[in-house]
Amino acid sequence: MHSDAMRAAVVTATFGLIASVFFSLPASAITPKECGKPVAAANGTHGPVLCPTGAPNLQMRSWLKKSAPHTMALKAKVTDAQIRKAACKDVALEMATGPMVTDAYTYQFALNNWRGKHIKPSVFDLRLGVEFNCGG
Repeated sequence: MHSDAMRAAVVTATFGLIASVFFSLPASAITPKECGKPVAAANGTHGPVLCPTGAPNLQMRSWLKKSAPHTMALKAKVTDAQIRKAACKDVALEMATGPMVTDAYTYQFALNNWRGKHIKPSVFDLRLGVEFNCGG
C-alpha cells in the first residue's frame, strides 16, 4: 500500500509539473537591447527599430511611445481587434503616419514574441491602410 500511495503522489506531481509548463507559463518576451540611437528617416520615422539580433532597440522606445502611444501600450496578450483599435487611434488621434505606427507594431511584435500569433510587421502597413479602414 505504501508503494501505491507513493506512485500516486509521483504521478500527481508529474502531471502537475507538465500541466504548469503547458498552461501557466507566459509567452516569453524578448528583452530589448541598446543597439543605436534613433536616426531620422525621410518619411518621418526613426530607426533602427530592431537590433541585428532581432531584439527591440531599447533606445527607440521613448520615441515610439510619443509617436504611437496606443500601439506602444499594447500588452503581450492582445487580440487582433485591440491591435487594430490601437493603430487606428494612433493614426486618427495622434496624427501618426502609417510607417510610424508600423514601427511601433514592429517593436511590440518583437518585444512580445507575437510570431505565429499576429500578422507579421511586413504585412501590417498594408492592412493598416486598406483592411483596417481607420476612417470608418
